[in-house]
Amino acid sequence: MIDFTIRRENDKYNGRIIWSEDQIHYVVTEYKNGTTMKELGRRFNVQYETIRRLLRKEKVQIDGYKHGYPRKENIFSKIDSKEKAYWLGVLYADGKVSNNNYEISLGLSDKEHIEKFQKFLGATNHKIAITVPNKEKNKLTKNFYSLSIKDKKIHDDLIYWGCYPNKSHLDLHIPNIKENFIIDFIRGYFDGDGGFWYAKNKIKKDRLIIAFSGSKTLLQEIASFLHINTSLEKNIKAKNTYCLKTNKKDLVREIVDRLYEGTNDSIRLNRKYQIYLNYLGA
Repeated sequence: MIDFTIRRENDKYNGRIIWSEDQIHYVVTEYKNGTTMKELGRRFNVQYETIRRLLRKEKVQIDGYKHGYPRKENIFSKIDSKEKAYWLGVLYADGKVSNNNYEISLGLSDKEHIEKFQKFLGATNHKIAITVPNKEKNKLTKNFYSLSIKDKKIHDDLIYWGCYPNKSHLDLHIPNIKENFIIDFIRGYFDGDGGFWYAKNKIKKDRLIIAFSGSKTLLQEIASFLHINTSLEKNIKAKNTYCLKTNKKDLVREIVDRLYEGTNDSIRLNRKYQIYLNYLGA
């Protein structure tokens, strides 16, 4: 059992703390398992900064804790999980990366999905903003939810992975991540800038159409990865924006099965996943 008693060098109150090997191992292990520095400080009856200094000395990557607003500031340092790849895709589609103040934001009409993003970032103290429809001021038909965070590390890491400021004016690419995570990135992008619906044609009314919207190069790369052999359609209302879609029955089934295979609630948009479930039961 761990001894939480703190021993100091020379001075009982002001001397340098002498951490035992067991205490160091406990702090490092607990922190990596999700215990906050504030909670670890409480257990050892020391300040938050004391725990932070110890972790730094042990060369442990430390998540941010800025003025009472914690967040996982190293979350995008590496794209080494399905969850990270998924949310990178969502941010490619619907995220905003600031040019000058290290702010990133994500806005959607699905509140529960913004809450998932908040949990993913560990940003539990950050407030989710809500915009209520006002016909005189905007074209919203339902509530719009958004989460914004200012963090240099997250901001710079997103740019490193290709999620640039003013990305709507750029020709984007699938980021250089491990191939086994690309399908998760594409599902995230699909949840932001994609969709599916049934054909209105009476003859093919049971045909599900799947579509993606975005820059030409990115859609070409998605088409190649998903084996969609069709021409892109130019969006005449939005500059540099194209549409990739197909209604080929076997191909659509293959694509949606790939998108949702091995997923869980944290890395899919419930509203679109329900369409997939209904499609399977059709």
